[in-house]
Amino acid sequence: MTDYFEVHARDGAARIGELRLSDSVTTPAVVDDVLADAGSLWAAERELPDGSDDVLTVLPHRSLPAGSADEVRESFSVAYPDVDFPSAAVVTADTADDFGADAYVLSDAQGFVGHARAFRDNVIEAKENLPADTALMLSGVATPRNVSLLVYAGVDLVDETLARARGLEGFYLTSDGEYFLEDLDELPCACEACRTPASEFTRADAADHNANALRAELARVRRRVRDGRLRDYVEGQARHDQWLTALFRRFDQQYNFMEQRVPVIRDSELTAASEESIDRVEIQRFA
Repeated sequence: MTDYFEVHARDGAARIGELRLSDSVTTPAVVDDVLADAGSLWAAERELPDGSDDVLTVLPHRSLPAGSADEVRESFSVAYPDVDFPSAAVVTADTADDFGADAYVLSDAQGFVGHARAFRDNVIEAKENLPADTALMLSGVATPRNVSLLVYAGVDLVDETLARARGLEGFYLTSDGEYFLEDLDELPCACEACRTPASEFTRADAADHNANALRAELARVRRRVRDGRLRDYVEGQARHDQWLTALFRRFDQQYNFMEQRVPVIRDSELTAASEESIDRVEIQRFA
């Protein structure tokens, strides 16, 4: 049982949780502000950090890219120590195990995001290998468009890395797509970064907007999870990108994984608004 992460509610694989830091963080959440990386062991040996209740400390690690051979994973695996402060361990789906950490970061996430079958298989394998009361983090992959699907699959923690990087590359992200800055006659958002006139809007402003949009989308997702209606929202969001549509359908094919996590009885409305509504566990369970 972890000391610094607790699940309070769930809607399927999606969860409302709490990172129990000095200032608690409600998850799913962006955690850039409360994440401290103790460093990579590829570059040099690292001392075990002292840690702090103020932040989630990523223990010294060796990240491996997607597709690394099994013998490479085994040869360079890290023996994570048991610590008495909020901690995260870096793993892959097949090396994931109970290392006593409060959260686990999938190091190869950027290799399977965008590929529905690989994403489904890696996330499910990781969830099955890790303790149920720990948080799962994917780094460098979240955008306002895909984060609802990430949470639907069981991801608890993300960062702003990709959203900010896309802004600095000249892309303006929304919950349903992305736009080249030069194509925008007006800014379809009222966040603080978007109060600048479109003619003066810079890539740095776009990076700030993208981060704001990601956080706003996560707030919307948390509300949906609390209401027990994330599935209704995801059925619409999945239509904004081909791989998200495929991912959504792939998880519907994993009946056992989803059935264990979907309540038998709900008091929330079930909206049948797409063909995939009939594939919901709540319906298939009694079909």
